[in-house]
Amino acid sequence: MILFLRRSPLLLILLVASLGGLFAQQADEELWPLQVHDLDTLILTSGEPRLGTIETVRPDGSVIFTEAGSSGSIGYLRSQYQTFRYRRTARQIIDQRMEILIRTAPQQPRPFEVIATLRWGVEQADPDLQPVIKQWATRAAVTLADSQPLLEFTLRHLEPGLDDEAIITVARAGVAVSPNWESGYNHLLRALQRQGQDAELRAAIRLTLTHRLNNHLANRLFADDALARGDIVNAREAYRKASANNDAEALLGFALTSLLLREWNPAERSAQQLITVGEQMGPAAAVLGTVRLHNGDTAEAVRLLQQGLDSDILDEPLLSITRHNLAVAQHHSGEAEQARQLLAANQHPASRLSLTMIEGRQPPPLDSLRHPQLRLLAAEQQAIWRLSQGLHDAAVTANLQPGERARHRFLEQVRLMIADRGDAARVRALALTDSAESRRWQLYGHLLAQRWEEAWQLSTALAENDGYAAIAQAYIRASGGEAEGAAAIYRSRVLPLAEAGSGSPPPPPAYVAILAAEFDVALGEYRRYDFAWPDGERLGTGWDSEISPGAGILVRVANQHLEIVADGSGRGGEARAWCRTRDASLERLILEATYPQGEGAQSARVHAGLEILDGERRQGIGVAVMPDRRLRWRQLRDGRWQPWRDFSPAIRLPEGQHLTLGYRSPGRVQVRNMDNELVSVGEPFAPTQHLSVGIFAEAAQAGSWSLRANRLDIGQRQQ
Repeated sequence: MILFLRRSPLLLILLVASLGGLFAQQADEELWPLQVHDLDTLILTSGEPRLGTIETVRPDGSVIFTEAGSSGSIGYLRSQYQTFRYRRTARQIIDQRMEILIRTAPQQPRPFEVIATLRWGVEQADPDLQPVIKQWATRAAVTLADSQPLLEFTLRHLEPGLDDEAIITVARAGVAVSPNWESGYNHLLRALQRQGQDAELRAAIRLTLTHRLNNHLANRLFADDALARGDIVNAREAYRKASANNDAEALLGFALTSLLLREWNPAERSAQQLITVGEQMGPAAAVLGTVRLHNGDTAEAVRLLQQGLDSDILDEPLLSITRHNLAVAQHHSGEAEQARQLLAANQHPASRLSLTMIEGRQPPPLDSLRHPQLRLLAAEQQAIWRLSQGLHDAAVTANLQPGERARHRFLEQVRLMIADRGDAARVRALALTDSAESRRWQLYGHLLAQRWEEAWQLSTALAENDGYAAIAQAYIRASGGEAEGAAAIYRSRVLPLAEAGSGSPPPPPAYVAILAAEFDVALGEYRRYDFAWPDGERLGTGWDSEISPGAGILVRVANQHLEIVADGSGRGGEARAWCRTRDASLERLILEATYPQGEGAQSARVHAGLEILDGERRQGIGVAVMPDRRLRWRQLRDGRWQPWRDFSPAIRLPEGQHLTLGYRSPGRVQVRNMDNELVSVGEPFAPTQHLSVGIFAEAAQAGSWSLRANRLDIGQRQQ
C-alpha cells in the first residue's frame, strides 16, 4: 500500500486532502467549553492571550486586532499568533452544544453531556435563558427518551401549569420507552388533570394501571372519577390502594366511601389515621361524628360534626352529609330549630326528607324513592311518625334494620314499650340510650302507665324550652284534677312556644290543638281564626296539616289567608288543615272562603269545604262546595272515605253566604237546605272527647286551582 502510494502522487494528495476534510469536520463538531467569553481572544505564538476585538480577518490569515483599553488597532501576521477565538455568550454556547448533541444522538448518545450543558445554563441564573433551556431540554428528552436521568432533570425544570404541554410530551415519550417508569406516569397524570383533559386523563389512568397496578396517584384519580359516577364499590377499593402511603386525600376518600357503604369500622380507622398523620383534621372529625351518630352517641356526634363543619374545608359530598347528620344529631338532642334551619339550607335529598319529619309532616311512601339509602331513611321516619301516633304493631318497624343500626334498635324498643303500655322494664331499657329524645319517649311511657310522679320528675329534667315536656306537664296536672294548673302551664309555657314556633323541640301541634280546645275560649263564645299568621307553610297555634304524597298541592298562609293551592304538577289528591274542639261544646262551623273556580277546578273535579271528624280522624263527615256552588257530602268510616254524594233535593250555597255546618253531640252533622232548615248529613258517628274540625280540598286529578279561606268561626254552645 505504501509502495502504491509512493508511485501515485496524485492519489496521495487526494487522500491527504480527504483526511484533512475529515479532521476539519471533527473540529467543527467539537463542543465549545462551558465558559462565557465576553471579549475576542487572540493567542500569540508565545502563548500569551490578548483580549479585545477582532476587527478583520484577511484572506492571508492576518488579523486586525484592537486590544481592550487601547485606542488603536494592531495588525498581526498569521505567523505571529497561534489561533483566535470570538467572544461567546451563554446562549451561543448552549445552542452550539445542544444542536450537536441532539443531531449526533442516534450515532453517539451523550445524555450526561446534555445534562451538564443544561445544568450549566440553569446556573447562569439568566431569566432570558430559561425558555431556551426548557426548549432544548424537551427536545433532548424526547430524542434520548431512554435516559431516565435526563427525563427526570427535564421534568424538574419544567413548571407545572405553565409548561404542561411540554411535561405531557416528555412524560409520554418516557413511558413509551420505559413502561414501568412510575415518575413519568405521575407527571403525565397531574398535567392532564390540571389541563382538564378528562378523556385523555382517563386513558392515561388506564395506561398507568395496566403497567403500575398499585400506582397511588392513578388509583386515587380513578377513585375520584368512579365516585363521581356513583361507582362507590370500585372507588373505595381504589382509594384503599392509593392510601397505602398515607396519602391524605386517599385516606379521606376511603373513609367517605366506607361511610356511603355503611362500613363503619373501616371509616373510623381511616379517619383516625388522618388524625395520626395530622392532615384533613376537619373532614376526619366529620367522618368520626357520622360514625358516632350511627352508634347512638348523640352528644359526641354533635361535637365532632360541628367541629368538621367549622373547619370550612369540607367538600361535597362530605359537606352535605355532615350538615345533614349534624341536623339529625341536633334534633335527637332537642335542638329542633337549629336542626330545621340546617336541613332547610342543605341541598342533600336526605335533608329534604328529614325536614318533613322535623316539621311534623308525614314522610313519603317508600316506593316513591329510588335510592336504597333514601328508602331506609324514609322507613325510619315513617316508623317515628307511626310511633308518635301511638301505633305499635310489628309493621311499624318492619322496614328497619335493628340488627345493624343502633338507631333502629332504639326505635324497636320504643315500639315494644308502647305495645306494653309503658311497662317499667321497657322504659328502663330506653334509658340505656342517653339522649333528650330517649327521655321524651321514657316520659311518654310513664304517661301511658299513669306513673304521674315519675313522669313529672322526668319532664323537669328536660330543657325549659322543651315543648314536649311542657305539653306533658299540662297533661299531668289535668290528669290529677288540677284544671287551673294545667291551664296555667298551657298559657305560660305551651302557648308561647307554639305561637313562636320555637322550642327544642316545639310543642307537637296535635297535642297543642287538644289543649287549645280545652283552654283557649270560654264556653258560649266563638273561636275565630282570621289566619293573621306569618306567611309560609307553618300554620298557627293548634293547627296541623296533611297532604297526599305526590299531589302537587300546598297548604300555606299568604296575606292573612289560609290557602290550599295546586299548581298542576302533581297527580291530584287531598290536602287539609285542621284544629280541635271539644265534642260537648261544638255547635257550628262557619267558613268564609273563595272556592276553586274555572276550568282548572272543573277539569280536576275539585271538592273543597269543611269536615268534622272524631279525634282519631277515622269517622266523620265532609261537606264540599263545588265550582257551581252546589253542595256535596261524603262519610268517613274506619279511616276510609266513601264516594261523594249529592244532596236530595239539591242544595246550593247562595252567592254572598258562607258555608255553615251545624253539630249536635254525639256525632251528628247538619247543613241548611234551600229553605234555610237544618238537615242531617249522613249517619251519626261515635265521637271522642275532642273533634277534629278543618278545611279541605280534594282533586280527582291534576290541575291548577286554589281555595282561599278568609275566616273560620267555631261556635260553642252553653253547657
